[in-house]
Amino acid sequence: MPGMDGIELCRWVRQIPRYHQTPIIMLTAMRDMKNMGEAYRAGATDYATKPFDIEDLGMRLRVAQETVQAQRETGSGDQDSSGHHRRPVYIELSRHLADKGITLRSGTLVGATIIDAPSSTKNKAGARDPEMLSTNKGDGWYFGMNAHIGVDADSGVTHSLDTSTAKLHDSQVWDDLLHGKEKSVWADKGYVSAEREAWFEGPGKFWGVRRKAPKGKPLHPIEAQINRSIAMVRAKVEHPFRVIKRRFGYVKTRYRGLAKNRAQLFTLFALGNLFLMRRKLMA
Repeated sequence: MPGMDGIELCRWVRQIPRYHQTPIIMLTAMRDMKNMGEAYRAGATDYATKPFDIEDLGMRLRVAQETVQAQRETGSGDQDSSGHHRRPVYIELSRHLADKGITLRSGTLVGATIIDAPSSTKNKAGARDPEMLSTNKGDGWYFGMNAHIGVDADSGVTHSLDTSTAKLHDSQVWDDLLHGKEKSVWADKGYVSAEREAWFEGPGKFWGVRRKAPKGKPLHPIEAQINRSIAMVRAKVEHPFRVIKRRFGYVKTRYRGLAKNRAQLFTLFALGNLFLMRRKLMA
């Protein structure tokens, strides 16, 4: 709107007492963490990027509705003393790390892992979670969701997170995992894309996605050596997953639906960042 962007409008709405607890979902084309942080600081409840998926938006609206209902039942709200909604733990801890000098550098590692979901139908609905799907990976079938992350190549800090059903191929989630200032990106061969590689080309940039052999032919020895070098750098993307699954014991979804599990994952990966950086933070 003329003279006022969405963040300013959100901040203005939050100054009106009757709208202190009203959920506000920001729909925007801005994907970087800075704008996301500003939106939450202005009082946004949730943040969705365009082009948005109508089912995903519907889930976010349902979660917002459930939050309002819970507030009405308990007489409480997720607000601070100024009347603004508290910022998510993920944003708060990311700012804390930045204050300690742990900031994003020039490279991003991209990876994904499957989080299992209960497959039992012994529940009130008599059915499995409709937002979780099955996929075949390796030698077995899995039912659940994917957690996709972007990790700083230097520090190992997770700077971006997205979720999807397990059936969606890892490579379909990419743009939301980059902060936009990368000089290098690193990923497994499942992310191979000539279009993305061409878009990323430029002086001083390196496309660190593992090479894939031509159909029916072996990989060239030089490219095999490049893959080994890429794997050594990319291995760091597995560290946050190890912390979440082995240290925190998060190997299965706790809730039904993607939205609630996504919210919990933001908290877990934020705490995972603190765990991975604990020595630097205590030095």
